[in-house]
Amino acid sequence: MTKRYFNRVLSSILLLFFCGFVYSIEANKEFIKGLEYAIDGDVIKAKDTFKKAIKIDKFQIYANHSLKILSDYNNKVIKKATTISLFKALLNNENKKYQQALSDINESIKLNSNYAYSYYMHGTIKIYLNQFNQAIKDFDKAIKLDPRNADSYYNRGLT
Repeated sequence: MTKRYFNRVLSSILLLFFCGFVYSIEANKEFIKGLEYAIDGDVIKAKDTFKKAIKIDKFQIYANHSLKILSDYNNKVIKKATTISLFKALLNNENKKYQQALSDINESIKLNSNYAYSYYMHGTIKIYLNQFNQAIKDFDKAIKLDPRNADSYYNRGLT
C-alpha cells in the first residue's frame, strides 16, 4: 500500500510540474506577442495580450512589468520612444540577444534618465552578461528612483 501511495503522489507531482511548465511556455508566447504589438504601437492589443499571459501564469513577471510600462506611457510618465526602447530591450532579452538588449536599454536611459525600470532592466541584462558589480549599481539607481519597487531590492539581493 505504501508503494502505491508513493506512486500516486509522485505522479501528481510530475503532472503539476508538467502543467506548470506548459503554462509557462504558453504565457511566455503571449508575452512575446504582447511585446511585438507594443513595439508596433498597438497599445490595446499589447495590454490585452500581457493580461492574457498573466492569466495563464500569474508569475509571468515581465508581463506585469510591461503593463506598468504601458500605464506609465498612458499617464505620460515616459514618452513613446522610451517605451519602444524598453519593449525592444525586453524582447531582445527574451531572445537571449543580450548585447542588443543592452543597446536598447541604453537608448531608453538616454531618452529618460529618471525612469527606474530602465535601470532595473539594465541591471537584469548585466546579470546575464556576468557583470555583477555593474548590475548592483543599476539596482541601486533603480531603488533610488523608485524605493517602492520590490523587484529591484530582490534582484540586488540575489546579485
